[in-house]
Amino acid sequence: MTIDPNFDLSMRDISIVARIDQPQRTNLRMRLTDTDGETLSLVSEYHRDLHPTGWLTFTLSVAEAEADLSSIENILISLDGGDKAPLYWLDDLRFPQRTSNTAQFSFTFDDNTRDVYETFYPIMREFGSSGSDAIITDQIGESGRLTLTKIDELAEAGWSIDNHTHGLSTLHGLSKADQRDTIGTANEILRDQGFDPKSIMYPGGQCDRATLEVAAENNQYGFLAFTSPYKGIAPSVTL
Repeated sequence: MTIDPNFDLSMRDISIVARIDQPQRTNLRMRLTDTDGETLSLVSEYHRDLHPTGWLTFTLSVAEAEADLSSIENILISLDGGDKAPLYWLDDLRFPQRTSNTAQFSFTFDDNTRDVYETFYPIMREFGSSGSDAIITDQIGESGRLTLTKIDELAEAGWSIDNHTHGLSTLHGLSKADQRDTIGTANEILRDQGFDPKSIMYPGGQCDRATLEVAAENNQYGFLAFTSPYKGIAPSVTL
């Protein structure tokens, strides 16, 4: 795609909607080139293992940044990886205007393990930051897991206490009734303890369309997981 060389992305975000004909491990890449031939490379992993089919919205992570975003003149979008060249569709490429030049980010943890409280919590508290811990509700207080008292302390410090299901079962392929039970039970337990689990982190990052429908009944956000970050930079969360 060749565009007006005066196209200014310096105060804009980038997102794209994509789907492929069947789930397979793929990298969705976008390369932007400025008028001097310098490039900005963006990437997000797509369909690791068991992810839902259909259209997904991506905000891609920066892998390499050399281009002058105020003078982009060419955009190249591609997918690669998997066992065969995928048939794919792209739609709704957007460059929404940013209202602030301040970066936004989140730190998310799961499994309510002790290292969240003992290692990361003190560091983040030192810098005035908080994060999110997704709780396996049937393992609260078990060996190596946080007690309810420590989870309470995280919440009091501004941490988000979220859903990692009751039982840590892989959701993909379960009946909708079983998914509704494990997701709903976790939400109920957390809310009974005074928490407000807005998000769910799918165990193993695996989910299907039924998972998304059940999660939408219970939570506002759902997080997929990716295990192969590009050049050490984790891909953006796909909601």
